[in-house]
This record gives sequence, C-alpha cells and structure tokens, in this order.
Amino acid sequence: MDEARQQSPEEIAEEVHEANDVEVAGALDELHPTDVADVLEELDIDDRKRVFHLLDNEVAVEVLDELDEDAKQELVGELERRKLQTLVKNMPSDEAADLLNLMHPEESEKLLREVEEEQAIDLRELVEYEPDTAGGIMTKGYVASSPESSVMEAIDSIRNTPDAEVINYLYLVGDAQELVGVLSLREILLARPDTKLSSLVSDEIVSVRTDTDQEEVARILDKYDYAAIPVVDGNNILRGIVTYDDVIDIMEMEASEDIYRLAGTASHKPTRESAPKRVILRLPWLLITLVGGIVSSQIMLSFGHTLQAVVSITFFIPVINGMGGNVGLQSSTVVVRGLATGEVSVSKILSVISRELLVGCIIGVICGLAVASFAVITGQGHELGVAVGIAMFCGITVAALTGTAVPLFCEKLGIDPALAAGPFITTLNDITCLTIYLATATLLVTAL
Repeated sequence: MDEARQQSPEEIAEEVHEANDVEVAGALDELHPTDVADVLEELDIDDRKRVFHLLDNEVAVEVLDELDEDAKQELVGELERRKLQTLVKNMPSDEAADLLNLMHPEESEKLLREVEEEQAIDLRELVEYEPDTAGGIMTKGYVASSPESSVMEAIDSIRNTPDAEVINYLYLVGDAQELVGVLSLREILLARPDTKLSSLVSDEIVSVRTDTDQEEVARILDKYDYAAIPVVDGNNILRGIVTYDDVIDIMEMEASEDIYRLAGTASHKPTRESAPKRVILRLPWLLITLVGGIVSSQIMLSFGHTLQAVVSITFFIPVINGMGGNVGLQSSTVVVRGLATGEVSVSKILSVISRELLVGCIIGVICGLAVASFAVITGQGHELGVAVGIAMFCGITVAALTGTAVPLFCEKLGIDPALAAGPFITTLNDITCLTIYLATATLLVTAL
C-alpha cells in the first residue's frame, strides 16, 4: 500500500480488507481526510469500523464530516460511546449536532451529560432546529464583542477565541446579545487601536433567521460573497453563524438532488443504492411514462381512420413527439434550476412564462418550416407538409409553456418543482403533441 495516493478508493479498499492494522494506518496517513472518507465508503461496516478506530481523533473528526449520510449513520451506530464522546468534544458545534441527530434520542442525551456543560447547552440548542434550516446548519464558533470595545480589545478577543471556526468577522452584540453590527477583520486591522468599534459599523447588516431554509441561506451568501453570515432569532438575538464551507456542501447536495429528481429518482446517491431500492425509487416515475404510453396508444387508435387513409402520417410522429419532449424538458430544467439559484422568481410568473413562450414560438416556427419543407421535398404532399409544420409549431410552443408553467405553479403550491419535471412533463408533452398532430392532420389531409 505504498502508492496509496495513486490508487483509486476502490483499489485501496480492496487492499485494506487484506492488510493488517499497521499497514492500513501507514497508508491512510498519506491521504487527505476527504480521500480517507472515500475509502471508508467503499468498505463494509466491519472494515469501516476497524479503519476508523485507527485514525487520530482530529483526522477522525474530519473524515466523519466528509462521509455521506448513509455511511456516517451506519458507522455512528457501531461506535462505542467513549469514542463518540471523544469525537463530540473535538468537533465544531454544528458537526457535533449533526452527529447527535444521527443517534437515538436517549443515546444522544446520555452523551450530552458526559460533555462539558457549556458545550452541552450549545448542542441542545442546535439539535432543536430543523436540519435543513439556518439554525440546523449554524455553528457557535464565532467571535463577538461589545460595540463599546476598542479595536485593540477586539483583537484580543479574537486571539482569546482559538475555537472560533471563522475569524473573518467580528460580531457586535448589545447587552441582551442582540446583533447590532458586523465588522470584517480588514476593517479592524486598518483602524487605530483606540478606535471604538461602534464608530466603524455601517447601518446595513445582512443576517438570516434561524428558520430560514438552507437553500435561501446559500443564495444570500453567494449573492453577497460573504465567508459567513450571522443567524438571529425573532428577537434579533445572535444565535450562531453559517460558514461558506457548509453552504458549498448544501449547494452541491441540493443541485444533485434536483438533477436526480429531474431524472426520476429521489436518491442522493443512486449509484450506491441496492438494486431493489433503485427499482423502488425509479419505478413510480417510469409507471407515469407507461401510463402516458398507453394514453398515446389510445389517442392513435381514436385517429385510426386518419392513419389508415394516409399511412405516411405515422412517419412524423416520432419527430413531433421527440421535439416536443425535448423542448419541454429544456424549459423545465431552466426553470427548476433558476428557482434553485434564485434567478427565477415565482412572484414574476407571467414574465417568466412569456419569455420562455416566446423562445418556444421562435423554435417552433423554425422547426415547423424545416419539417414541412422536408415533407414536401420527399413527396409526402403539401397537405401533409402543412399539417406537420403546424403541428410542430403548436407542439413545441405548448411544450415550452408546459415545461415553464408546471414547475412555477408547483413552487407556488409548495411542491418541489423538480418532481414535476423529467418523466412527468415529457409524458404530458408527448400526449399533447400527438393529439395536436393527429387532429391537425385529420383536418387538413383527410378533408382535402
């Protein structure tokens, strides 16, 4: 295992199973904690537990934080209380709270009674918040000071708070711990030592509430390019901070979640799921497609007289459905991602729909003319060419409208818009485009 850095996590995991503890410890010492976490995720629970016990406490804390939720929960369930107690004592408060949330309430309470009182108070507060809110992801590792303190006193406060997770900012609080200002380290260092902090504070304070959704927290941090943002309660009392590294994890998780849901699976790690679980996650969405296919077949059956009269009509069904489905999926993907990043607002539904509808109309005109010209050139007749062109235009326009409007209305109703995309919208557009095409062809071709 001398070349662990050049090996993949899977290759290292295979060697770990056969190697002794001394060899394993030596190989893992060469790896970054994130890489160690990747290796642990490839191991079964027995080897994962064995390897985890070989890690130094500081490294173990970092590795545990990097593990995916399923692997972390499985490992935490196997660790002895003494090991968990050591981890909690060495963890930042937000990570320790996450660990406690993975445990049975009785076990977590026993563990809290074994740590220092001050830490226990902070952790009890953190575990009370919903996991996907600012309160659930915040940390207590910040530096605070009175606005009446001097710059020199503020610098001393920073020096005397070695456990602070972020020292980029100094948070100014009043007598009741209410947030009254935020100063950057740059502002402090550039000021005279005897300057009062209150004289450096600007009126604008950007903060989030403890119940603010984590996606909104991520958007605010990204918008203002802050390294951390203060979290306050309903009375403006400073409760903690959310750091940018936590937000990066959230953004990655939420983006992955949206992409997987667009593909019709709700799993965060679909490649790691067992075959039966993959089936359970995917089958409901595929059943939507199956039902859509049955409906489409019934539509074609109802237009059987048209298809028998002009067989060449069937040649263009795949083209019409394929273009409509793709345009609808493009529109829904743009809207779903825009909602996630804040670029698209539900408050401007009509504006968003009108812009995407205009795009659909332009694409529909171009594609409609192209397919109509092809039908005429290949000798299918002018009537069929007109029918195909009109159907293509209408189908693409409706698909753009559907792909835009459905996610927006889902968001307004409090339903995850990603669930409305993918198989659902594609199937809906297939049915719509097929109906428009066959109805148009019936009117134009069979009537002439």
